Amino acid sequence: MRPMASDRDLAERAVRAGAAAAQRMAGGELDVRRKTTAADLVSAADHASEEAIVALLRAERPDDAIVGEEGASVGAGSRRWLVDGLDGTVNFLRA
Repeated sequence: MRPMASDRDLAERAVRAGAAAAQRMAGGELDVRRKTTAADLVSAADHASEEAIVALLRAERPDDAIVGEEGASVGAGSRRWLVDGLDGTVNFLRA
């Protein structure tokens, strides 16, 4: 069994997992939608990134709570991870 990673180590790996998921979506069908305003967009890359981050956190810290910008809501532990899988969707979509 792998020893528990430090919060920082886990956060860094979560960022990399989310970035890799978003990068795999780049140039493909992103199914872009508006959330609240014309400038508040969400895409398939946002969802893929959040899903990758949540999967890693659940695997490493199953007792921790997770709240994601795109809807992830898992657990009720005393430690809570706040996830924004792709911060800067508009810039991502323009790249």
